[in-house]
Amino acid sequence: MLARTFEFLPHTATMYTPAHFSATDPAALHALVRQHPLGMLLTHCDGALDANHIPFELLMDEDGSA
Repeated sequence: MLARTFEFLPHTATMYTPAHFSATDPAALHALVRQHPLGMLLTHCDGALDANHIPFELLMDEDGSA
């Protein structure tokens, strides 16, 4: 069902993020994932919203980079 939901989206589709909400600092983003490792994927299908919990896992290289 999830694949059907996204069939109409082009492969390059991205969500609009205003500049004042944009986060591009890798260290800050890594800290966010470490502090809040559970997210939600929200989809809209057949007139209803569906929320699924998604665990985030930050994989680090031996040198500490992601």
